[in-house]
Amino acid sequence: MKQYLYRRPFRVYLQGDLSDIRQIRAGTPQGSVLSPLLYSILTYDFPQCQHIDTCLFADDTAAPAKGSTEQFVPTSLQKLSNTLEE
Repeated sequence: MKQYLYRRPFRVYLQGDLSDIRQIRAGTPQGSVLSPLLYSILTYDFPQCQHIDTCLFADDTAAPAKGSTEQFVPTSLQKLSNTLEE
């Protein structure tokens, strides 16, 4: 597993130029058969909070919140943020 995730090089080709080789510091190889399983393990216990619909897809996360007062939404989002940090 360590070799699967560790010391993977990449470079970027843009408008005819090739970047220097760098090391990927996070994530799994794109298109790998193991990536969906690892993603499921990572997000299995993602916290749920009232009034917030968490939306997870690939490497994106959105947390739209709705509430009846101006202060309710930021308070709800802060609770989610605190839970994630724990």
